[in-house]
Formats: sequence, C-alpha cells, structure tokens
Amino acid sequence: MSLALTVAVTAWAVGLLARDDGGRVEAVLAEIPDFTLPDSVAMPGQVRGFEEFHGLQPLSSRAAWNGEPETACLVVVASDFLGAERSVNERGMIFVGGEDTRGCEAGRFPASLQRVVTEDMPDSLLQRFPVGTALRFVLDGDEIVVLSDR
Repeated sequence: MSLALTVAVTAWAVGLLARDDGGRVEAVLAEIPDFTLPDSVAMPGQVRGFEEFHGLQPLSSRAAWNGEPETACLVVVASDFLGAERSVNERGMIFVGGEDTRGCEAGRFPASLQRVVTEDMPDSLLQRFPVGTALRFVLDGDEIVVLSDR
C-alpha cells in the first residue's frame, strides 16, 4: 500500500473516532527515521521524534518515568527548545511553557497529550490556531495524530 493511501486511510479512521468527541483531524505526523535528540536535552528511554507541527516538536519514549512502570509517553515541546541548554524535565518547558506534563498510555488507551493554545506558544502555531483552541496529540504506532476542537 502506498504511503499516501496509508496516511489517507489512517486519517479517515482516526477522523471517524475523533468525531465522537468533536475533534477534527488536523494532521498525521510521521516518525522521523534516525531521529537524534540533542545532547543538551535529557529524556528517558529510546526517544522517537515526529514531524514538526507549526513550531511544535512531538517526542515519545518508552521508559520508566520517575520510577513508574515502563510505559510509552508523549511530550510536545517548542521546536526551538531542542537546541536550548536545559532538560525536558525542567519546569515550564514541556509543551511550550505549559505545566511539566507528559501524556502516557494507560491500558488500551494510547499515549496522548492535550492543551489549549496560549499566546506564549510559537508564532507559526498562533497563525494557524487562535488562542483558546484545544489541541490533542495522540501516539498511534509510528505516527502522531493531531486533533483540534475547531
């Protein structure tokens, strides 16, 4: 099956599920092959990076976070954060100035993270989504599905 067809079928299937809670599929982000986290950024486990979304960089890893059992978790940071000299765990840096947060899988539910767009988020995101828009990032195998409440 071609990549375009796979993406279209995935977006359609996720779109069907998303309509149940009013979400709209905004993007399906592919995993970046051979993604390497900069040495200046600390994150547990084998980190996977995904395509950038309007100035945001989704990352995931399967690890034992803060002594918890090993699980797949998702964080979203400002893309320009990856070059900064600080840890992903530094307060205020996960999801662009939001709370120190990650979204982890629970049972059958995939890792997901949702936040409301705020004025301190990247300009490229604010050009596409007004302040107050809710965004949800869902880890779906080798992809991240991005939903909005618009």
